[in-house]
This record gives sequence, C-alpha cells and structure tokens, in this order.
Amino acid sequence: MDPKAGFWPMAGGPPPSFEPSGLGPPPIGTPVPVKRRHASRWRLNPNALTVLEAAFQRSNFPTLGEKDTLAVDLNVSRRQVQVWFQNRRQRAKAKETAGIPGSTQIADALLDFVSGSDGEGDELADEGGASSAAGPEETHPKIEALSTSVVAAHAHATAAAAAA
Repeated sequence: MDPKAGFWPMAGGPPPSFEPSGLGPPPIGTPVPVKRRHASRWRLNPNALTVLEAAFQRSNFPTLGEKDTLAVDLNVSRRQVQVWFQNRRQRAKAKETAGIPGSTQIADALLDFVSGSDGEGDELADEGGASSAAGPEETHPKIEALSTSVVAAHAHATAAAAAA
C-alpha cells in the first residue's frame, strides 16, 4: 500500500501543485530563486580618474571603441565607463549653469522693474513715504540683477554658439 494513500485517499497521492514548505529539498530540476545582491560601489583610484578625465577632455561622448579600450585599461565593464561619462557630463552641465539664473527669474525681475515694484509687494518709497528714484550714481538692485543676468545669458549663448 502506498504510504501517501492514507493522506490523499481520493487521488492516490498529492496533487501536482502541492509543494510542502520546509519538508526537505525541492525535487530535482525545480528552479530555486536566487537572491541577488547589489553590486558594490565602484571606487575609482586616482590613476583611473586621471585616465577618465583625460578621455573626457578629448571627447565627452566617447565611441564604443573608446569605451571598450577604457574598460579594458581600467579592468571594468563598458557599462561602468558609460555611466561614469553620463555622470561627468551631468556634473559639467550643472557647473556650467550654476551661475546663470533661469528665465523665470529674469522675467520676474523685468516685470518688477517695469511695474515699479521691488518684488516684495510694496512700492519703492523712502521712510517719509515719498517715492524716490535712483539717482544717476545709484543703480536699483533689480536693474543690476537684470543686467547681470542678461550679460551672463548672452555670454553663455555666445559660447554655446561658438562651440557648435
């Protein structure tokens, strides 16, 4: 008599979907889920950083061949080299645009100037309540900020056009 027949009298054994938990190893050929560990962070040594920075100075968009060569030289995967270049381009872009105010800041400053407001909701007035205009030797802070922004944006646009 089958030992399982007493427990599974109707079918003569367990149904095919039955998987006892913790009652021994799974049947042979059953795939076992593998827990994946995250790869450890890639630590660049100073020599590798020098090589990558030099390659970035030559071209911030390296070809597949250049990425492969760098990967072999640094003993890393091409994907690691690609991600390093992506991150480096983002750092360069962030550094380049850090000092340039956004168009909304320029528009706000221009609107405040045209409307005569200083952006705080109150009109430009001295302590006596009379409206005061900046003299020829004195520049209103909004005008100064606006002119600085326009000059910086123009310089950036000129440099970008020259690079293209």
